[in-house]
Amino acid sequence: MPAFAATVGPRYRSAGGCLVRPRDPIETEPVPSVPSGQRTSQGSDRFGLRVAHVSDRGSKRTNNEDAVLVLRLIRDGGGGTVDSRLLAVADGMGGMERGEIASHLALTALSSYVADRFGDVPEDDVPGQIELLTNALAAVNERVHASQDPRSASKMGSTIVVAYTAGSALFVAHAGDSRCYLLRDGGIQRATRDDSLVQALIDAGQLTEAEAAVHPQRNRISKGIGLVPPDRFQPTVRHVGDVNDYDYVLLSSDGLHGVVKDDEIARAVYGSRNAASAAKALLALAIQAGAPDNVSVILARVVPGESAAKGTPPRATET
Repeated sequence: MPAFAATVGPRYRSAGGCLVRPRDPIETEPVPSVPSGQRTSQGSDRFGLRVAHVSDRGSKRTNNEDAVLVLRLIRDGGGGTVDSRLLAVADGMGGMERGEIASHLALTALSSYVADRFGDVPEDDVPGQIELLTNALAAVNERVHASQDPRSASKMGSTIVVAYTAGSALFVAHAGDSRCYLLRDGGIQRATRDDSLVQALIDAGQLTEAEAAVHPQRNRISKGIGLVPPDRFQPTVRHVGDVNDYDYVLLSSDGLHGVVKDDEIARAVYGSRNAASAAKALLALAIQAGAPDNVSVILARVVPGESAAKGTPPRATET
């Protein structure tokens, strides 16, 4: 797996991360916190994340236009150490190798932008964190849009979904139909709303969820990275709230949620021993359903600081 090195300034350092290339095997990435009992600047207990990720071309495609990013960023300053986690899935489009180029270009631009600037925003500044992600996605869109080939009749673009933690606060940003889910206390809820034709029809009361799942234009998105000039691009960014111990945060391309229902996703996650086995189970469900598209999953589980520091693997029964 190729290493991903974030842009590192004198006040920041990367604690490791990766940009996953097509056909990489699943890998568990432990992201331990500082020891339990230490606190963030906003007073919340430190926590850890156990992250598993996989990106597969599926059963019908000959290449993989998806990409995933898993990155931990740390700021060392006078107020103590602040660390953030940046997770993202991008689903490229454009045919041939252009979709693959777009998705990897998008995540490379995202990681560089956030790594350069995340330490300038106080951990408890919610509007500032939202502005950071809004500007980051705007920069990503501008980068991919500027890389369009004017001679090509088809546009190169990508969806994107981002989960970003600052302290215990979770922020989600997206454009397109890649999703973020929050799984908590045995339930599952979407933290994003698809930017798609069928979602607009659902919102208007003209389609049900079941009808949308088989609609001939279910893959048509209304917003994406690189498809419009910078002055017309508006990503969706929101503060979801604080994460709790044993929450799961799931990011996926539509290769998963396009063929696997939300309740099936929840059963696979809660029925698995840990994040890695859950991610494998989700990929298996997509393949069993035919996997007509590329399938990408990032699954992060929140664990208490002491468990993360000791490397204790979380169990689904703890949720």
